[in-house]
Amino acid sequence: MKVIKVFISIILLSYFYDLLLVISHVDKSYVYQLVIVFGLIVLLSIAKSLSRLSIVFILLNLIPFVLSCEKLGFLEGLAYFLTTGLLPVIFYEAIRRNFSQEAFDFVMYYILFKYSLYIVLIPVEVRLNAKMNWAGLQFSGGQYNSIAILILTLIIMYVGRSLGLKIKGFFIYFAKVLFLATVLLSFSRGGLVVGCIVLLAEIRRSNVKNIFKAFILFSGAYIMLQDAITIDNSFTLKFWLQRLDIYNNVTGETNFSTSSIIDTYRSSSRDVFYEFFSGRNVIDIIFGSGIGTSTYIINEGSKGKFGFGSFHNLFLTIFMERGLLFLTFFTGLFLSRISKMIRVIKEHRYRLFLYALALLLFATSTGFELFVNSRDFNVDFIILLFTFIYLINYYVGNKNEFSRT
Repeated sequence: MKVIKVFISIILLSYFYDLLLVISHVDKSYVYQLVIVFGLIVLLSIAKSLSRLSIVFILLNLIPFVLSCEKLGFLEGLAYFLTTGLLPVIFYEAIRRNFSQEAFDFVMYYILFKYSLYIVLIPVEVRLNAKMNWAGLQFSGGQYNSIAILILTLIIMYVGRSLGLKIKGFFIYFAKVLFLATVLLSFSRGGLVVGCIVLLAEIRRSNVKNIFKAFILFSGAYIMLQDAITIDNSFTLKFWLQRLDIYNNVTGETNFSTSSIIDTYRSSSRDVFYEFFSGRNVIDIIFGSGIGTSTYIINEGSKGKFGFGSFHNLFLTIFMERGLLFLTFFTGLFLSRISKMIRVIKEHRYRLFLYALALLLFATSTGFELFVNSRDFNVDFIILLFTFIYLINYYVGNKNEFSRT
């Protein structure tokens, strides 16, 4: 338990260090790789042996790691391997040897505290860096990543409750309000869709009205503050209308036709990603092009037209970077645990099914990626994902296990 606490504390301290650099107007304050090195040292101290899952995970990342070093250089390739090829299984081994109610609570405290700050500090960074909107935010940006984090947090809370863990109702309530507020402030169309799915999961519950009231109260006050800071008293509304192709920022005209809203979901520069399938050799198909090479592939394939950091689809990015072997292993692991959760856990089954559907839809339709080195969102999702896998692997069907820890 102490090891897990130390590791999470290191990650949390990196968050505040990033904030300090932002206040100092230092660009690209991603001390992510350095933090993970210290975190791995801490976790490796108890990972004396590896499970078969961990061994297969690492082996399937070795060749993509070598390919990454060839394209990106050894240091960058090593950083990607450490953070997305080694950290997941090292954390998994740590959590399965040291799991307890206390460890679970600590992870939940960490996630809720940190992702509350990601929202609360948006106005701070806007003011400090004299930003007129959120597009250029360095520290608080990327709310669509937070959406995936919070969906998985809700899944884990309900799985934990079904397995006998003591979870305060306020934690779950707060996580839902935080999730809805994050969707609103993300300006993500995919986030809007999954937000509706999560709300659908709450319709059958009596507390949905209270959750919605708290969300309206919090978001209303926050938007008033945000719009005042950005010197635009309707910035949030205008940005959403623009994202839905209802408002033209240049002409100031509005178009509320149904077709315009539908077209904005259909039309996307992401379609070009699927063109990169052609011309791939056998090595690329089996082992991928290398960990973290999405930007390299997209820039080269589009001849500099696009500079995206990923393929806006978790599974497509995994396939392009790590090949068919790792994609098959990871997808099987991920989907089988979700399937097992829905089959075995009868309590909250309707809710868990819709939460899982929202997470999968989000992972296949947005810029959220598990295996792209972006700030420390990856670390947090890895922590939650492998906590989830641990819960399903070792405690489903044994609801009284935690009462003895």
